[in-house]
Amino acid sequence: QNINSYSFLTRFGRTEEALADADGNGSLIAVIPQNLENSELKWETAVQYNTGVDFGFFNDRLTGTVDAYLKTSSNLLLNVRTGPSIGFSNYFANQGDIENKGIELSLNGDLVNNDDFKWNMFGNISYNKNKVVKLGTPAENVGNLGNIVSFVGNNVSGGTYFKQPANIFIEGI
Repeated sequence: QNINSYSFLTRFGRTEEALADADGNGSLIAVIPQNLENSELKWETAVQYNTGVDFGFFNDRLTGTVDAYLKTSSNLLLNVRTGPSIGFSNYFANQGDIENKGIELSLNGDLVNNDDFKWNMFGNISYNKNKVVKLGTPAENVGNLGNIVSFVGNNVSGGTYFKQPANIFIEGI
C-alpha cells in the first residue's frame, strides 16, 4: 500500500518552478528525476500455516471451531531514509521480516430449538501476536527508547500539531 507504481524505475517529471537560463530569464522548465531507482525491488513474500478443528456436541446443539495460524512475511517494502548527499531523502527497498501468529475460538449454541421458538447464541475470541523479526537497518538512538533497531513511520500531520510519527516498528517486539 501507498507505494507508487514502477518504483523500481526512475520516474521523471517537470520542475515545480521555472529555472533561469544563462541570461537570467526564468522561463525554462526542466525535467528531473522524481525518485531514486531500485532495480532489485520485488514483491513481499508471505508463508502461512493454518490448522483447525471443528467440533459438535449434544446432537450439534453446541458447535465450534479452534483455528491456529502462523504467518511470516519477508522482503518487506520499506521507505528507507538516505543520507543527504544522495539527493533524495528516501527510497523503497526490500528489507525486513515480520511474524504473525494466533489462535481463534468460536462457539455456537442452540439454547432453545423447538417448533415455536428458537434461540441461538454465538461468540468468538481470538489472540494475535505480531513481531518484527528483522528490519535490516542499523541501531539508532530513538529518544527515551535508547539505542534500538527501529523503523519510524510517517508523521501524522504536516501541520502545526501532531508532528509525531504515526507508528514506530522496533525489531524484536
